Amino acid sequence: MHSGFLKRLALSVWVLTWLGLGLARAEPKHTAQPTKEEPSSKEGAKKEMPPAEPAPGPGSSTAEGEGAVDQPESEPLPPAEGEALPPAPEGFKQVTMDAATASKPPLNILDLHGYLRFRGDLAYRLSLGLPAHAGFPSFPKEGSGHGESLSSGNMRFRLEPTINISEDVRVMSQIDFLDNLVLGSTPNSFPSNPNAPLAILSETQNPPSAGKTYWTDSLRVKRVWGEVLAPNWAFRFGRMGANWGLGLWQNDGGPMHRDRGPQVTSVDPFSPMTQCFDCDYGTTIDGLVLVTKFAGHYIVPILDFTSEGPGYPLTTDGQGQPVDFDQLDDVNSYTVIVARMDKPEDVKNALEKDGWNLNYGLNFTYRHQASEAVQYETDGDPDLAGTQTSAGYTSRKADLFVPDVWVRFLWRKLRVELEAVAVLGKIGNAPTYDAQGALSLSGGGDLDVTQVGGVLQSDYSLLNDQLILGMEVGFASGDKDAKGMGLNPLVTNSGTGQVQHINNYRFNRDYHVDLILWR
Repeated sequence: MHSGFLKRLALSVWVLTWLGLGLARAEPKHTAQPTKEEPSSKEGAKKEMPPAEPAPGPGSSTAEGEGAVDQPESEPLPPAEGEALPPAPEGFKQVTMDAATASKPPLNILDLHGYLRFRGDLAYRLSLGLPAHAGFPSFPKEGSGHGESLSSGNMRFRLEPTINISEDVRVMSQIDFLDNLVLGSTPNSFPSNPNAPLAILSETQNPPSAGKTYWTDSLRVKRVWGEVLAPNWAFRFGRMGANWGLGLWQNDGGPMHRDRGPQVTSVDPFSPMTQCFDCDYGTTIDGLVLVTKFAGHYIVPILDFTSEGPGYPLTTDGQGQPVDFDQLDDVNSYTVIVARMDKPEDVKNALEKDGWNLNYGLNFTYRHQASEAVQYETDGDPDLAGTQTSAGYTSRKADLFVPDVWVRFLWRKLRVELEAVAVLGKIGNAPTYDAQGALSLSGGGDLDVTQVGGVLQSDYSLLNDQLILGMEVGFASGDKDAKGMGLNPLVTNSGTGQVQHINNYRFNRDYHVDLILWR
């Protein structure tokens, strides 16, 4: 089916921050509010009614079945439809629903969240004694060849504003200022500056500007997306963070993979506004997301515009809306998530009542690309499509299938959590390297993809949760034929020929195992 047609029809989403997807409860026509008026006599005092039990939230269950609520026979039942409400308790008065709604605090049009991060780094023998390796700076050495220490300071100011159009419609964003700026990295000293031709004569720091004074700009708008919330569904669209499970495959840069002990301290495990101060990457998707709930499970279809290739500008002045140059080079990802994810308060109630809680889910993604604009991908020239010339297309017939399973079991003070992911598929007309090591993005045979990874986490709380004993075991398939400890799957150890298989799985770079090696 034509991919452009699918884009217009498909509804999609990332697991979202909103959990109140249960059926809306009917509101009474009147409600009671406190008043300072006291009854004139004991006869005028009203007998206080015991509060009715609230309806169970999403994921809750009872012995009588999900959604069942037991009411003792001695307690009065709420009035049936059409009957008058009972008298207001002592100290309260009846008001209309319109009056109660009018007394609500006004909606905040703009909410500002964020943080300012400053940190320093000191590394000793970070290269682990290995020789410098061009193209694989995983183990950096001292540039001068002298000394064994590397140190610096860096900062980031992250702002996450939310524009509340209404209680159910909002626009959210993530903006970084001076993102990971290394302190002292933009001095105004350079040879052509007569006032400061040498670094020692620097007078001030210049604002970071990509390609001029720094490798990134001072301001980086990373995400902007809209959300529409309803009682039984939620819709999200735009550029947003994506997160699943423990964060092996998709990790939005938040603490989903952290602080998830038996007490479930994360307020909202779906939230894209989470904060991980040591996270520098994060999975961001351009897509459409729809969240619904059926039979106690979240059903989440997602359409992700993974790659569009070159675009054709309608004007030459840098304004107006470009259009996609070709449909066959598009990479589209189609995802369906089916998961049981209880809210933190429901998890806490389950642990207190039954002593255990089980959540689980499957995230399945299908990714496809028919052909690839090889010249555009090689040269990286955004004006290539503006000439309406061939972008050097080559057939790919690439298909990837990504099943990702997540399970979390809680029992009293014990947490056991597992995520396992596989990336399976085939890529046609694979890249090759000639005898001089030059890369050609086509000309080879089929390339098989078989990547597998998984993590098992467990912890137990002692001494009133003041002591936590934990264990973490992980696995990632490797590739002994790939250069640089498997970091680049397209480069063979000999530097020539074609790689036949891509077997090495790499955890998301914001999944932190330790301080250095697994970033």
